[in-house]
Parts: sequence; structure tokens; C-alpha cells
Amino acid sequence: METILLIDGSNLLYRAYYATESKEMKSPEGVDVNAIHTVISLLKKYIDKFKPNYVFIALDEGKETFRHQDYQEYKAHRQETPQRLKDQFSIARELYESMGIVACGNNNYEADDLIATITKLAKDKNIHVQIISSDKDLLQLVDDEVNVFVPKSNKFGKDINYSPNIFEEKFDIKVNQWTIYKSLVGDSSDNIVGVPKIGPKTATNLIKEYGSIDAIVDAAKQGLLKPMLNKNILEYEELLYKNLSLVTLVEDIDLDFSLDDLAFNNFNQNILTFLHKHGMNRHFATFQKLLGCNEQEITCDFVEINEFNQDYIGEENYIYTQTLTDDYFTSKQLGFGIYNEKGLFYLPYDHVNQNFIDFLQDDHKKITYDLKMLMGILRLKKVNNFICDIKIANAVLNPENYKKSLDFLCLEYKVKNIYSYNTIYGSKTNPQYNIDKIKIDICTKAGALKDLFIPIINKLEIENLSDVYYQIEHPLIEVLARMEINGILFDNNKYLELEAQYNQQINEILDKISQITNININSSKQLSDFIFVENGIDNKGIKKTQNGFSTDQASLNKVLEKLDHNDKMYEFISLVLDYRQKTKIYSTYLIGLKKNVINGYIHPIYHQLLAETGRLSATKPNIQNIPIRTKEGKEIRSLFPAPEHMKFATFDYSQIELRVIAELSRDANMIDIFNKNDDIHKLTAKHIFKIDNVDDEQRRKAKAINFGIIYGIGPHGLAKQIDTPLPEAKMIIENYFKAFPNIEVYQNKLKEDAFKNGFVKTLFDRIRYLNLNINKKSEKEALERIIVNTPVQGTAADIIKKAMIEIDKLILNKYPDVQMVMQIHDELIFYIPKTIVEDASKDIKYIMEHIVDFSVPLLVSEAVANNWEDAK
Repeated sequence: METILLIDGSNLLYRAYYATESKEMKSPEGVDVNAIHTVISLLKKYIDKFKPNYVFIALDEGKETFRHQDYQEYKAHRQETPQRLKDQFSIARELYESMGIVACGNNNYEADDLIATITKLAKDKNIHVQIISSDKDLLQLVDDEVNVFVPKSNKFGKDINYSPNIFEEKFDIKVNQWTIYKSLVGDSSDNIVGVPKIGPKTATNLIKEYGSIDAIVDAAKQGLLKPMLNKNILEYEELLYKNLSLVTLVEDIDLDFSLDDLAFNNFNQNILTFLHKHGMNRHFATFQKLLGCNEQEITCDFVEINEFNQDYIGEENYIYTQTLTDDYFTSKQLGFGIYNEKGLFYLPYDHVNQNFIDFLQDDHKKITYDLKMLMGILRLKKVNNFICDIKIANAVLNPENYKKSLDFLCLEYKVKNIYSYNTIYGSKTNPQYNIDKIKIDICTKAGALKDLFIPIINKLEIENLSDVYYQIEHPLIEVLARMEINGILFDNNKYLELEAQYNQQINEILDKISQITNININSSKQLSDFIFVENGIDNKGIKKTQNGFSTDQASLNKVLEKLDHNDKMYEFISLVLDYRQKTKIYSTYLIGLKKNVINGYIHPIYHQLLAETGRLSATKPNIQNIPIRTKEGKEIRSLFPAPEHMKFATFDYSQIELRVIAELSRDANMIDIFNKNDDIHKLTAKHIFKIDNVDDEQRRKAKAINFGIIYGIGPHGLAKQIDTPLPEAKMIIENYFKAFPNIEVYQNKLKEDAFKNGFVKTLFDRIRYLNLNINKKSEKEALERIIVNTPVQGTAADIIKKAMIEIDKLILNKYPDVQMVMQIHDELIFYIPKTIVEDASKDIKYIMEHIVDFSVPLLVSEAVANNWEDAK
């Protein structure tokens, strides 16, 4: 039996949008495509699942249908469609067309009516009908030849494919009584008002006893129902019949297509063009394989270099390289593409010679994409006259660009003949190594850099971002490259000692747990059942999950607060939490660090612009994430000693973000505190708590308040953070702004300008663009926190970047044996020869404290030791 798949297109698009609303997904043209990404996945999933012979997507075309004419309030309460979603409507239509799927609507009818009409036509031709929609109006169509698939409404729910039996089991009435049920109880989603005092249970009972609206009304007229029911049904009799006409779907719309027009065998190959146009590389590979397409012809004219020399060097040289995986310190190297007025060349990695290294370090003009990677691949600490790194320059224009691949960037700038990542390498998790394809890919991308260079630097000038790029980000590239290549010494003997210690501690904890229970404590379901079901522990205030009640750390700590310390379950839960902490340290830090060791050193990869504030981040491993204050964190830091004859030196900005906001807001009171070198947290506590003598706990709270407010925290967030009642949190914030009035003025102006301009800036004019398409109060509050936080955190990030650049110059010119080895947000870490520790430390500290001319002093604390642990 053939099958037709009928999809409620509007319902599908809305569900797809809200499922990924928080994710930033844009096409090369900068248009939101989050819903489109999800729709593609869902359509493929449904077609794979139901294997239809015909497919149709019904759309809601007109704003007002016959139902609006009959009932003015129909759907009147529905919220305005978000602009981000509206912008995707036309792209969705383009998608359906490219897939070879008919999608349309009717100005006078809803998508549901179209589905009902096609359902009737299909049944007449003995075609099985499979409908997909979460709109339960369509359940009235269910019968032996028609199923309605309702996707789960949340991650804990279940998909239901309704048949007559499943429908009756779920609703306790027959399918042909569904419209009667909805007429009685109404439908809040469509703003259809039901009969007062008739809820689901009463409606079901009336339907089961009387079977139709006519019979229910007759029973009311005869006084056979309860007095109040009799009264309400007779009073709302007209409403009942109007409701029935509203909820009953139309099955006889005149269509300008036939069922044959809806025939579907496989997706149209035009889908590949659509996906390439909109930069959807992940889907591209999937559909290319699905369609059994011949591999895209990979061609490019280039000359392969065996012996690099002056013959391959031009006046302006575009150099491109990449590695097979993201970690360029361990990945297989792929070679270099070089483009200039002499031609297009490929230099295999194995053929790199001193001539090529000399070229990278001479005065010839060079442009590349990801200079830091190029230097890391070659372990080259010095290069010269690289006038532009297109990856970083483009990311300065908008931090979101940092995550875009070069082929995506080429799509955006309409650079042709560039192959997608998937076409060359297949999956990112398991990239394929085809050197013939790779040579062509690298060379075409080297050529593409010429087409990208001028537009991007011109755009920097137009957007007034040239200073951010040329004075901060561009010179920082080489600083970071040297820091990565230097690496951090790793103490393997200490590691083996700690590994054995943690293994022993973990096994001891597991032995103690096994004396209490044999459950698998790594199974959240088994753990939840053991705590809350088998042992009956109070679950009040514990969130419900798919596997029972939550057993995350916060939930288990809540449970501990309710238990007596002598209770066996108190011991058990404490052991579970201890086990988790130990295994996390073991797997994340011990094993996680060890796997990144190369010849005794770890080489973290720093990302200049992955964070939208401009703050540096690190991966392979995330060295910035090692705990500072905990005992375990200190143990991990002990794995990093200084090399022989050197010291481990740390330089940490003190309260830099508070000093930055004092400068940005020009708040006289805060400026005065810093200029007098007073204790900012102690004085804040005096102001907000209205006290003279401040204890340690009050100072701790004041510290949290100081940093919370400069990050835009509200009363609810503050109440939770410092564990205080909401009214008191509100009073604290009021007192804070009385103490530092210009901060409130500054933040309010910041928000006003940001909502007007669509972006915020740091003190040094770094831009962060904002998504102003918000509908919920919570979204606006989150956006306001970004607006308030970005100039502060971003300016602090700019300051330490500027300091790194100047310190790097100092090292190159005066202290060649000093090595900058780590940046941990507000802290810089160095290896300094023991013989020059005092002089070098003094110069480094001076640069950090004087890198900007502020109305408040920047203070840096320093520490010198034999390893990282002792330097804290």
C-alpha cells in the first residue's frame, strides 16, 4: 500500500525555531537559519521513518481565513511571530522547492484544512495517510487508513503516532467525537472558549453517555443533567454549534494540483545547491551521500614545488596551510599553498627547507589565514612582514566570524571555486586523508586569500576597527604563537605519583559504597531509585528528570542538608559526591593533561577571539580552567615546575575589572578608593550594609556584590548568589548605587545606546554586536547583562593583550632567555632565569601597571617559586 506524508509546515517551522532559539546559526549572508537547520534534519528523519511515495507540506498562507470571518476572536491572543523566524519563512520555501517537495497554502483556509482535503483524496485512492503535526486539531482525521504523528513536546516526553486504538486509550472517547469534545471544552491555543464549568472529565462523560452535541443539548432541555450543566449548555447552545463549525476541518478545498504532483522518490539534487549557498556544510555531506551523487570534480592548476627558492616568491604573497585535525601540534601536516603574480604553488610539508623559512622571516609582503597555526606547525617563533591574518581580521569585524571556516568565509564574500570541508575531508571527527584533493584545496584557498584581503581590510577601516586589529590583535598573534611553542613543562614523575594516589582513593570510596549498595552509581536512574524510592528520601525541591529525581551535585547537596550526619544515607551521598569530585579531577585534569604532553611539554592552543568579549581562551588542554583555591587544584598545579635554572613567575592584575569600571563610569567615589589604595570590598560593605565594623563574611559578600553588579546582576541573581532574601537584595543594590552613583548612570546610558545602536564597545573600540530580536523578559535581562559586562570584561581583556605585546617586545630586546608560557585571564606566567628574576620581574610588572593611562592605578601582584602551586 502506498503512503502519503502530509506535514503541517507552519507547525514544523515554529517547533524547529523554538527548539534552537538560543543558538546563533547564520547563513553566509548573515541571516538566521537556526530553524532551517532543524527543519532539514526533521524532514530527512520523517522521510526515512515513513518512506512515503508522496509528500506534501501544508502552509498557513493567509492572515485571515473563513474562521476569522466567522469568529473575530479566533487566534486573537497569539503572540507576534519573532522577526528572526519571519526572516526564515522565504528560506524555508526555497528549501522545500530545492528538495523537490510541494509546499503551499490557501489564503482562505488553514494548513489543517489542506491536510484534511488531501487526506480524503488519498483515502479515495486507497493510499495510506501519515500526518505529522503537534496540532491536535488533526486528530479528528485518524482512522484505520490515517495516522497522526505528534512529536514529543519536550525532552522527557514521547512521540505518539495516533491510530484509532491509541486515540481511544489516550482520550477515552472515539475519534469521531473529538470535535464534540473540543466544542465543549474549547481550545485555548485557538482562543476558542468552551462552555463554562465543563472541563475534560465532564466533557468525556457527556460524550460517552450522549454521543453528540444534539443529544447533549436535548438532554439539557429535558433537565436530565445536573442543574448547573443544564443551565450552562442551554445558555451557550449557540456557542457550542459555532465551536463545532470552527474546530471541524474542511475536506473539499479546490486544489490546483493532483496527488500525482506530490509523488516523491528521493530528494532533488538541487538541495545540494541550496545547502552550499546557505553554508550548511554538515547537511551537504549527508545529502551528497544520500543522493548517490558523483564526487564533485576537484580541479585546480598549480605547480608542486620540490625545492623552494627565490623563483616562487612574488611582491605580494598569499600563503595558506592547515592540518588534518584542529590540534596543529599533533596533527598530520598537509603542506603550504602559495599564490603570487608568478603563479599558484604547492609546497609539501616534507619539502620545507631553509629557503622557505628564510622567506617567512624576510621582508617580502605576506598575507595568510591563521598565522599562529602556520608558526605552530613549523615550530617557528619568528616571522616577518605578515601584513594581514585574514582569519583574525575578519573576527575583529565580528567575533562570530572566528568560528567560521575559510570555505564559509569565501561563500560570504562570493569567492568562487572553493570546495567545502566535507567535499575534501568528509567528517570532522574522522577526516579522510586524500593528498591529491588536499593539494587542490590548499592551493585554491591560497588563491582565495587575494580576493578576501582588500574587502576585509577596507571593512576594518569603514567600521573604525583598524586600530583594534593593527594595534592589538595582529601583533598579539606572534606573541601567542611563541607562548604556545614555548609550552609548559610537565612533571611526569609527580603525575605518576598523583595518578596512583587518586586511583587508590577512588577504589577506597567504591569499596565503602559497595558495603552500602551494589547499584551502579554512574547510572543516574539507579542512583535516583536507590535514594528516593528504595530509601524514601524526601524529594521536595528536587527537580524531576527523565530518569527520576535529579541526582546532580546541587540536588544531592540539598538532600544532605535535610539528613542527620549519623544517617547512613548521609554517608552514602557524601561518598557519591566525593567519588564524583575525585573521578572528575582524575579524568579531566590528570588523564586530560597527560594526553596532551609532547616531549615533556604541554602546548595549549590559545583562541584570540572565540569569546565575544575578546578574552583569550585555551584548548588542548584548557589550562585556564584548573581550579585555583581547592586542594585538588593545587595538586594539579604542582605538576608544572619551572625548568632547571629557571623560576616560575606569575603576575596577576588585582581587581582589574573593578578598576576598569571606575575608569569607564568616572565614578568619583570608586576612583577615590582606588587612588587611596583602600580596601574596596570593605568600604563597599560599609555602604551597603550600613555598618562601621566589617567582618570577613560581610567583606566576602561585598566582594561578590562588587563583581556581580559590574556584570549586570539583578536582585534575583544577587539574592541567590549571596543567599539573602529578595527584598534585602533589592535594598543592597539601591545602597550600592547610592554609594557609587555614576556606575548606575553609566550602565543605564550603556543599555540605552546599545538598544539604539545594536552593539557595545570596549574602551579601545572593540565591537560586540547584539541580537536585539528578543521577546521574553528573561531574554532582555540576559541581553542587558551582556551589554553591561562586555565593555568591562572586554576592556580588561584588551589591557592584558596590550601588556602581552609590550612584554614580548621587552623579552625579544632585553631578556631573550625569558619565556612567556601562560595567560590565565588576568594573569601572565613566565619562566625566568634565576639570575635575572629580580630585574625581569620589575620590568614586567612596570609594563603591566603602566600599559594604560587611567585615573586609577593598575596594581599587579607577583609571585616567584619553583612550580605553579607554590607561586599562588
